[in-house]
Amino acid sequence: MQKGAYFLDKLHAIQSRHTEVGDIGGLGLALRMEMCEADGFTPSRALADRMFQVGLDGGLPLGPHGNMGLVLDIGGYYKNVITLAPSLEITAAEIDLAAIALESVLARAKAALGNGSRNPMTNLQTVPALLSHELQPAPPALD
Repeated sequence: MQKGAYFLDKLHAIQSRHTEVGDIGGLGLALRMEMCEADGFTPSRALADRMFQVGLDGGLPLGPHGNMGLVLDIGGYYKNVITLAPSLEITAAEIDLAAIALESVLARAKAALGNGSRNPMTNLQTVPALLSHELQPAPPALD
């Protein structure tokens, strides 16, 4: 449960920076993130679809990890819910990387749809600190 709570905290942090993230929840490591219009309520299939495509296109600059992509699972009645079900063996550092990748995909998708700034990394104020895992103390062990 600790890993799921840690990942959920990361998703809530993303939600606090992007009004297009609606409901977030889950149980353990089975998590979901609803993509909405800027009101945070109206379902946005277009944003979820764009996020899916941006993730597949790859080229996400994730610091020392190089350029990566992100495969997303889209579901929900309106096809606007991103479901996350990582391995039970995921580490805190991998959760941090996943949150950075998710936020990068979201920012790029918003920019492509005209919902965000032209620079897809603008909303990623904390990326440099999160990417330098070797310069920070290791995250707490999650059992």
